[in-house]
Amino acid sequence: MHLFTRRFGAALLSSAAALALTTPTAAWAEPAQAAACTPGVPPCVEIVQPLGVDASGGSTPYVFAKGSDGNVWAGVVERDAADTNTVEWRNVGRPAGTTIDAAVGADSGGLDTPYLFVRAASGELWMATQSGTSWTWTNHSRPAGVWLQGGYGVVAPQFGGRPYAFVKGSDGNLWARSWSGSGWTWTNVGQPPTTGTRGIASAGGAVLVQQTRPTVFVKGNDEDLWLVELVGGAWKWSRQGRPGAAVKAGYGAAALNGTTPTASVLDAGGALWSRSWNGASGTWTKLLAAPNAHSPAGVTSGGTGGQLWTHFRQNDGRIMRSMSPPGGGASPANPAGLGINATYGAINFGYSEVLENMVFVKGSDKHLWILWSVTATADFRWIDGGFPTA
Repeated sequence: MHLFTRRFGAALLSSAAALALTTPTAAWAEPAQAAACTPGVPPCVEIVQPLGVDASGGSTPYVFAKGSDGNVWAGVVERDAADTNTVEWRNVGRPAGTTIDAAVGADSGGLDTPYLFVRAASGELWMATQSGTSWTWTNHSRPAGVWLQGGYGVVAPQFGGRPYAFVKGSDGNLWARSWSGSGWTWTNVGQPPTTGTRGIASAGGAVLVQQTRPTVFVKGNDEDLWLVELVGGAWKWSRQGRPGAAVKAGYGAAALNGTTPTASVLDAGGALWSRSWNGASGTWTKLLAAPNAHSPAGVTSGGTGGQLWTHFRQNDGRIMRSMSPPGGGASPANPAGLGINATYGAINFGYSEVLENMVFVKGSDKHLWILWSVTATADFRWIDGGFPTA
């Protein structure tokens, strides 16, 4: 099924349908377990670090990961008319003369292949792009006098627009690497304009609003949520505050209906919240109590109902998902006999009426696993993505 993507399109599910995801139907039997990956024993290459996910060309999901061999590997979900999903692993290589240190993100802007950005151990930004069957690495360096400290996401205007890659600098500011029309440039986006405790503590999620306007959520050093967006050619910061308790961590963001930037955050009291912003004011919505939340697994959204799906890993190794509205939570059963060791991200794609979700995780067998679902039904299945082979 070759579908046109709408990252803001999505899931119209009732609470009952969401809760039904806890039990697979007979049509979606879990796959038999393959042999575990034993790193260092050919042909296994263990995936050791998530680097980004994207629905390239609108219907081909990509997941990027750093391998135990130091290379970037792209897991490409291959699909046929029967919706059989398999993963083909491709070696993307690595930046010349350095090692990959941190993820920044990936986005295709609706093109056939994504732009992948990573931070190198040298403190520089690198980009990988694909032409035919080969990948090319480009050194985007860093702003003068600034060491890049971490990635804050990548968004690309639809369709065919060059991406914005967001990174935090050693000067405490958020920086954007983007295409000016004639060349790549660095732009100092700044930091939350607070009095007292200034600066950026951690990422909250980057989204594209109305297919053209890059928007980034961050957690400030004041433990509030902040948003910065490109408006009229200038970057504008807006304080989003907190839902009562201080913001502990950002769990991802999406643009509801393509127009409303919305972030999921975990507060210091162990509750999951969403924050929506209309350009002038915002709304906090409590999604659910999540005292055992361990780490985010990705946010997807869309549909005429403007739903937000937040996926996260619990301390017990289970994947949870919360839907807003109305905010109920459900735990899709893990692959038989396996825990989830790490989360790699989530994407949605397809028409809003048949929207699909894919949540990428690493299982305790060291395989890539994909939780695939059609959000308009109670159906889901786990796809064993295996591991790269040298």
